[in-house]
Amino acid sequence: MSPSRALSFLAVAALLLSRPTLAAPPAGAAAPGAALLPPDHVLARVGPRSITAAIFSKSFFDSDPTGRPRPDSAGRVTFLNTLVKRDVMALVAREVSPPLDFTARAELRQYTNSLMRNVLYQRMVFDSVTVTEEEVRKTYEQYKEDVRLEHLQVEQRQAAERIRADLVAKRITWNDAVQRYSMAEDRVRNGDLGWRSRFAVDPDFAQAIFTLEVGEFSAVFADPNGYHIARLAERKPGSPPAYEPIRKTIEAQIRDRKAGIRTRMIQERLLIDYKVQYDSANLKWASQQFGRPMKVESVNGAPMVSIDETVPEMAPGDTARVLARYAGGQISMGRVLEAYTAQAPVRRPALDTPDLVQGYVDVLILEPRMMEIARERGLERDSLVVQAVEFRREGMLMERLYADSVESRVRVDDAMRRKYYKAHLAEFMTYPRVRFAAFTRPSREAADSLKKQLLAGLKAEDLIRQDSLAGLRRGSIQERSEKDHGHYHKILFEELRPLQVSVEGPDRKGDYAILQLLSYDPGRQLSYEESAALVDDLVRHEEEERIFETFVARQRTRYKIEMHPELVMRIDLQAT
Repeated sequence: MSPSRALSFLAVAALLLSRPTLAAPPAGAAAPGAALLPPDHVLARVGPRSITAAIFSKSFFDSDPTGRPRPDSAGRVTFLNTLVKRDVMALVAREVSPPLDFTARAELRQYTNSLMRNVLYQRMVFDSVTVTEEEVRKTYEQYKEDVRLEHLQVEQRQAAERIRADLVAKRITWNDAVQRYSMAEDRVRNGDLGWRSRFAVDPDFAQAIFTLEVGEFSAVFADPNGYHIARLAERKPGSPPAYEPIRKTIEAQIRDRKAGIRTRMIQERLLIDYKVQYDSANLKWASQQFGRPMKVESVNGAPMVSIDETVPEMAPGDTARVLARYAGGQISMGRVLEAYTAQAPVRRPALDTPDLVQGYVDVLILEPRMMEIARERGLERDSLVVQAVEFRREGMLMERLYADSVESRVRVDDAMRRKYYKAHLAEFMTYPRVRFAAFTRPSREAADSLKKQLLAGLKAEDLIRQDSLAGLRRGSIQERSEKDHGHYHKILFEELRPLQVSVEGPDRKGDYAILQLLSYDPGRQLSYEESAALVDDLVRHEEEERIFETFVARQRTRYKIEMHPELVMRIDLQAT
């Protein structure tokens, strides 16, 4: 992949992650149980600048998760090298880069405004939120039980609120409500979600779910599939984690929940004067255009963060759709897209439900008023804003230095590209692909019976067609590339052969998965012509990295540099 053309602090650092120049600390240098470093302990000095344990930790967690090194000794040393090189670049940039031009100053002004809004949120909301030890321990008690949940799902919030009112007033039974109104496939099981531990329930509404009495109904909540009501059917003893390791997580969840409630209270108070009228149909339509900007999936037992950088594309007629009107203006889909696109992908909000879109519209409506409040409070002079703006200004100077001293000197010709292609043939292969059928059955007996039918020659396509005619959806035909990790990846790509069948489960809901591999494509070698664009990117990246390393090595001699890689394993990287 080619490096970004707008390199800021750790974007520059990302170029360095594969090339540590310090030796890793010897085995045993950071013995288990060694005392953690205090936040102000200095790990490295570059001229007048110091890299402390606090700077290391914050920079580590602020970096792009997809390019962040592992937190083992080698990875931490690599990251320490990255920060040292960053400081070398910063010192040189301050010395040689010309003042910022008009465009850069305008960008810095916009960045300052964004910071002021964030600091205003910190001062108005987060600083006023307190979490007591009693609250943390009370929430911890919820981890000592598992609950069996049932739910129903509908399309509109108004319908969900009406159904909930009927349930609470006992005008309708739970089973009747599920069968009559629920859109979810699990309505055949009266919406039974199976047994859930506290860990398996979304933190945003876990507090409400686990405080329900048996038979009680939750408030209406939303997700990308619609609006839901949950019912707590049963409780049983669970297997709680130890208290201390999870204490900070519980505290953060409580703090975030309280902050969300306070934020909404402030917004609602400020929105009163705007007399906002929302277009519910357009809000729903807008939510259907967005996917989740960030997902965390388990790959081979380890969490894998994937960031979706795409932005919805739509015709002018759709960008003109009005999502809300208010005293003094309106918010269109185009305005939402503009604001969404302007944010870094890793910081974009989820907008895949009507409620989330409406919340984002509220933020856009209130944005001018929040800036007025921030200026009235003098937040432009707040220490958090001043420090962050100076840091961003320095990053912009570094970007210019990088463009002038590295990017402008990259030269790539056809001979270099062909040489790289021949030396890395294994990298230019199409990924293996599988085509498979996936079915679900509620019991082992039913799953084994289907397995026998498939092995005896029943075609998966015929079975899916029969289910469809009967109004059932119990299976699908899917394709997957080896690079697209998902459920049962190892089984599909390593264990099954074409037409073989595997039964997996049960899952948390008690269902069994039946998988049949229909075909397997092992991939093929790509020709040079097919790979030319990717080869060019890779060669340019390699050349940029080489020139950058040479440039930094030359500049390092201008500054006194002191480093302590033997201390990196004593940095606390447990809390973000």
